[in-house]
Amino acid sequence: MVFLFTALALPFLALIVVVTYTTTTKEIVKTTEEMVERFNNQVVREVQYKFDPAISLTRSIATLAEHDIEFFKSDRSWPQLKTHLEHSPSMLSSYIGFEDKSIRAIYRGTAVTTLFNQAVPEDAQFAYIDFKRQAGKANFDMIFFKDDQQKEFGRFNSKNTYNPLARPWYQKALKERKSIIYGPIIDALTGHSELTFATPVIVNERVVAVAAMDISLDAIQEFLIGNRISKNAISLIVDENMNVVSSSESIHTNNKTIDEQISVNDLDSELPRRAFLSLPSNNFLGQFAFKSRDGETTYIASLSQVNLKVSVNWRVLSIAPTHDFLTAIIDNNRFIVGIGIFALVAQLFAIYLMSVRIARPLEQLAIQVDRIEQLQVLDEKPLPKSFFFEIDRLTHSIESMRKAISAFAAFVPVDLVRGLLNSNQKLELGGHSRFLTIMFCDLESFSTLSENSPSQQLLLRVSKYLEISTRCINEEMGTVDKFIGDGVMAFWGAPNTLEDHTYRACAAALKIQERMDVVNQEWESQGLPPLKVRIGIHSDVVLVGNIGSAERMSYTVMGDGVNIAARLEGANKELGTRICVSKAVVREAGEKLTLRRLDEITVKGRKSTIEVYELLGLQSEP
Repeated sequence: MVFLFTALALPFLALIVVVTYTTTTKEIVKTTEEMVERFNNQVVREVQYKFDPAISLTRSIATLAEHDIEFFKSDRSWPQLKTHLEHSPSMLSSYIGFEDKSIRAIYRGTAVTTLFNQAVPEDAQFAYIDFKRQAGKANFDMIFFKDDQQKEFGRFNSKNTYNPLARPWYQKALKERKSIIYGPIIDALTGHSELTFATPVIVNERVVAVAAMDISLDAIQEFLIGNRISKNAISLIVDENMNVVSSSESIHTNNKTIDEQISVNDLDSELPRRAFLSLPSNNFLGQFAFKSRDGETTYIASLSQVNLKVSVNWRVLSIAPTHDFLTAIIDNNRFIVGIGIFALVAQLFAIYLMSVRIARPLEQLAIQVDRIEQLQVLDEKPLPKSFFFEIDRLTHSIESMRKAISAFAAFVPVDLVRGLLNSNQKLELGGHSRFLTIMFCDLESFSTLSENSPSQQLLLRVSKYLEISTRCINEEMGTVDKFIGDGVMAFWGAPNTLEDHTYRACAAALKIQERMDVVNQEWESQGLPPLKVRIGIHSDVVLVGNIGSAERMSYTVMGDGVNIAARLEGANKELGTRICVSKAVVREAGEKLTLRRLDEITVKGRKSTIEVYELLGLQSEP
C-alpha cells in the first residue's frame, strides 16, 4: 500500500524538480562559459607579465655584448648579470655562453643546494660561475658564493666538461638566430621546472655568444592553482607540440630525464587529452564542450592564444565541469524534494500504520517458516501478535510447529536431517550399499573414572568431550550417527557423497585428539584426571539408509565394516595407541597421512586378520 501510494505521488514531485533543474541549467552553463573565458584572458596577461621582461633582459645583454663582447668575459659584467637576476624572484639564473665554450653565469643561491657537486653555503644568496675555455691554454673553472652585500663565502676550482655550445638553448638560438624560448625542462642544477629565454649575440653575421636567463615556472603554477575557476577545474599552458609549459595539475616527473620536456600525457588528469581530442580543428580557438569518458559529466573548455615578445605558439586551456556550478541548483532541488517528502509523510503515515499491522507480522512469520524449513537453531523470541484474527491464528500455529521442531532438533542431529533433505532421498525404510568411512570414539578407563569422580562433574566433562568430537566431525563434513554412552559413532560419505571422505575422517580424528589435549591440560591444572580418547577408523562398503519401523526409524550404517571400525577403536588399548586405522584407510588416503604400521589383529566372526596402522598426522591438505 505504501509503495503504490508513493509511486503515484512521487512523479509529480519529480516533475517539479526536473522543470526547475532544466530552466536554471542553461543559465549556469552560460555563466560557466563566461567565467572560463575571463580566466583564460587573465592567465594570458599573467604570462605576459612574468615572461616578457625576461625576453627584454636577454636582448639587452645581447645588445651590450654585440658592442663589447670582452666586457662580458671580464669581472666587470658580474654587476650587470646580478642586476638582471634581481628583477624578479622567479628568475633563477642569468648567464652568457661564448663560442669558445666559455660561460659566465650567476645562479640564485636559494634555488640550488649543490653546484657541480659542491654544496652551496646556507647564507649565500648568489652563486657565480666562471668557466673559461681558451685554445692552447688550461681550462679555468671557478665557482664562488656571495651574499647581497658581496660578502664572499668561499670559492673553489671545478674541473668539468660543461660545454654551453652543446646545450639545447644555445643550439636553438644559434639555429634560429633570434630570441627563443626553450622548455619547460627539469633543470640539472636547480631541480626546478623552468623555461630558458635566450638571445644570440651576432657580430659580423656570426653568432659569437648566446645570452640567456632561466625562469622558474613555480609562480605561474601557483597562479593557476590558486585561481581555479571552480573546485574541480583544470588550467594549463601548452606549446604547439602539446608539451606542458605549466599546469594546475600534478605532473609525472619521476621518470623524466634532465632537459626532457613534459607532455600532456604526463599529467595526472586525462581531461586535457580528452579536451584536445574533442577540438573541432587543430587551429581552433574559443570555447567548446566535451563529455567525460563515462559520458556522465559535461565539461566547458576554452582555448586562448598567448602572445609574447618572442614568437611562440602557446595556448591556454581551461576546463571546468558544469556540475561544479550546479551545486546551488542541486541544493535547491533537494530543498524542494524535502518539502515534497514532508508533505508525503503526513499522507503516508496513516497508510504505513495500517500496512505495518498487516505486512510486518506476515513477513516475520514467513522468516520463521523459512528458518524452520532450513532446520536452523530457533530462538525463543515470541512471534508478533496481530489484531487481525486470521494472522493471529496463523501465528499460534507456527509457534506450535516451532516448539515441536525445536524439541525434535535437540534429539536428532540437525545436519543429518538437513543432509537427507538435500540428498532428495525419500524418508522411508530401506537402504543401499555404499563405500564409506566409519569412525568410533571412546574414552579410556571410563568405568574406573566414573567410580572415582562425582557424577555431576563427570557428566559435564563427558559433555565437553562429546561437544568437541561432534564439532570436529561436523567441521570435516561427517555425520554423527549416535552417542553410545561415552562413545561416538560417525561416518563420512552419506547421505551426501564425499570424494575425500577417508581423508576427512582422519583429519577429524586428529582434531579431536589435539583439542582434547588442550582441555586435558586445563583439567590437570585443576587437579582432575584427563579424559583420553581412543579412535578407530575403517573404510568399507556398508549398508546405509533408514532402519527401524514405520513409527520410528534411524538413518545409520550397518555391516562388517562397522564392526571392524569398532574393533580398531578397542585395539588402541592393546597396542598402546590413540588412533588406529585399517589397511583400507591407507589405500584410500595413505599418501596424505603420516602412519606407522603396528600389527595384524583378528576380528570376531572373521577368519582373516586386519593390518593395523597408527595415524600420527597429515602430510598435506587435500
